[in-house]
Amino acid sequence: MRLTSCILLTTIVLAATPAWAASCQKWAATVEEEEEGPTLTAHACATADPDATLNLSCGDAGQLRLVLVTEVGDDFPPDGNMEFKARFEFSAGSDRQTLTLHYEAMDGIMAGEVDRKGAIVAMLKGKTPVRLVDTTGHLGPLDFAVTGADKAIVRLDKSCR
Repeated sequence: MRLTSCILLTTIVLAATPAWAASCQKWAATVEEEEEGPTLTAHACATADPDATLNLSCGDAGQLRLVLVTEVGDDFPPDGNMEFKARFEFSAGSDRQTLTLHYEAMDGIMAGEVDRKGAIVAMLKGKTPVRLVDTTGHLGPLDFAVTGADKAIVRLDKSCR
């Protein structure tokens, strides 16, 4: 009986995983608890890696804070450099934009700022999936669907001062 219950639970969890992974690939704007309190965040997970997420929140005037959360090994940041920065290429079709993200050790994330009305935000709100490539080669490429991004980012943008 106990083995049957364990197998059933495992089957349910494994069967639900693809559905959850597919749902996180659609952009959403939700309130997340951050150090500074509740924060509206537009976010989606990578199509092949639901543990990797791209998050946008309000930044400085005219900016959005862009955060890439991804699994990294014990050897990250490279050479133990807590000031690590990497140039990322964002591409959708033939459109290419670059952005430098810096490592934030406390949260283990890569972060930067983008223009609220700029090319990277326009790309994310577009119709073509977006690929992120770390040009330093330390992090693998990640692909993000853009389903729901326009709605989620517009909602976020309206909340920014």
